[in-house]
Amino acid sequence: MAALDTEDRRVVMSKIESATAKLVYHSLALEGAATASQLQQRLDLPQLTILSILQTLSNRELVACESTDETTRYYAKRTGI
Repeated sequence: MAALDTEDRRVVMSKIESATAKLVYHSLALEGAATASQLQQRLDLPQLTILSILQTLSNRELVACESTDETTRYYAKRTGI
């Protein structure tokens, strides 16, 4: 998935309250899809924190994922911004 443009990112970021969730979303929006482990390495956050945030962002339809047998990659969604 391609990274989101600046205006899309800005609008979505204004809807996210948690600074840590903003960091996770911003990383996906700027750098593209990533696994939870890749996000953990990029952001130096505990994996449980990453997974909890990804679940919350997914429930809010801001993040989606694509799974294979071996990995799940998360990406910032283009929502009806």
